[in-house]
Amino acid sequence: MSGTVSAGNKILATVGDVKFYGASRDRWTRLTSPVYKGNTKIYVEAGLDWIEGDQIYLAPTAMQHDHSDYSTIVSYLNGLITLDSPLEHYHWGDAYSTAGDYNGVDMRGEVILLSRNIKIQGEDTDGWGGQVLATDLFESNGTWRKGQIIFDNVQVYNCSQRNTFKAAIRFEGAIGGSESHISNSVVHGSMAWSVSVMKSYNIRLTDSSFVGSYAIGVQMDFVRNVTMDNTFTGDVLKREWSAGDSFVDKEGCVAVCSYMTQGSNCYDLQITNNIAAGCKFGGFIAPGHDCGDTSSVKFRNNVAHSSNGAGAYIYPDPSVSSHSKCYEGSHFTAYKNQL
Repeated sequence: MSGTVSAGNKILATVGDVKFYGASRDRWTRLTSPVYKGNTKIYVEAGLDWIEGDQIYLAPTAMQHDHSDYSTIVSYLNGLITLDSPLEHYHWGDAYSTAGDYNGVDMRGEVILLSRNIKIQGEDTDGWGGQVLATDLFESNGTWRKGQIIFDNVQVYNCSQRNTFKAAIRFEGAIGGSESHISNSVVHGSMAWSVSVMKSYNIRLTDSSFVGSYAIGVQMDFVRNVTMDNTFTGDVLKREWSAGDSFVDKEGCVAVCSYMTQGSNCYDLQITNNIAAGCKFGGFIAPGHDCGDTSSVKFRNNVAHSSNGAGAYIYPDPSVSSHSKCYEGSHFTAYKNQL
């Protein structure tokens, strides 16, 4: 690795191309009827490709951010799922979407499929799982090796490394390659962050789910041309670590160019149509757009619910000088949050 990138161990690293294509799956659905603590049956839409042995996640639907449930499917028939164990929490559902009543927002509980036929699984030893890293490498002979990852319908489980920046999937110093794309995939059961995009360009995170991590779900800083669209990030909990009574840990489901002390300069962002739920702090910490700009896609049409803090914290974009005087956030919806 280059001297600026800490590789660590238990790592699948690339300075070239890694492309994994799994079998296409129906990645998520919504509850079509309420379910209660102790239930072993839930109702979702019919016609999914879900089968016995598939693992699923039920997002919280109340104001308690930690009311998530994980289970394994015993059977699925005509929308009725039988689970292998009783649920621990209540989850709201209904036969009809609430979108017509609430500005297009469907408040029925999300049910996420966690299983894929390509699975990257880390070894669990003292909170030190695996990691997938894409980076660039400049060799002494002048060769520029450019890291790229293409994951479609891939499952990443039990990865990342506790109390470090080494996320389950990590882009760091990947600036020269063709577009990397994580699509229709799931990262779950992480020991720290699910995804980190740091000092990297041309990254797309689409139609994917990032479930079960600590402190941060998805983080990006000092990036260019990054798209995060139609994803779900949930069950992001407080990590069991302290640096003293005066230390305040940074937390959030999705931290958009905001983890650094005063935010970081990022360009060509498109954070759109994402859901964040079950967050220890906020759903999104994201830069605002110019006052009066009704067309910005920097942060647009996102939804946050069931978080311990606010749905979103909007801050002035440090890459835009005019934001020292005026900035705003818009086209965002939040519900069932503590703040």
